[in-house]
Amino acid sequence: LILSQYKERCRERDVRFYPDVRSGSLDFLSMKELTALLANLLDNALEAAAGVPDAFIDLKIGRRTRTQVLIRMDNSCIRPPRQTRTGAFITHKEDAGRHGFGMKSIGKILKKYNGTMETRYDAAKQTFHTLIYMAVQNPDGAPES
Repeated sequence: LILSQYKERCRERDVRFYPDVRSGSLDFLSMKELTALLANLLDNALEAAAGVPDAFIDLKIGRRTRTQVLIRMDNSCIRPPRQTRTGAFITHKEDAGRHGFGMKSIGKILKKYNGTMETRYDAAKQTFHTLIYMAVQNPDGAPES
């Protein structure tokens, strides 16, 4: 449902959307966690890509190993992201006090699932790259073996 919604939102904003999500990859997440993770990632990507000529969002989600999930997203981004000295992202939105909670939500999910997130901006290609690794967990919260 989330991917269908973003496919439509991307179409409305003239952004090509290429989702490749492997079945069962994120089954260990609760619906609330899944929604927070994907919606925040895709909101940020769509905001960055909108208005960029030949804009795109390329999302791939799958098991890297039996016990690890990889989420990779590349998206058009004409304006380099702003960051604090510690590397935290700062919104470009005018009412900054009302924004920025999405990345904090993602951070909480990553902490819970022993995850990491790597990001980088390629100025030459005007592309933002995100890699997320998370440990797959059983329904009881224990890492899969």
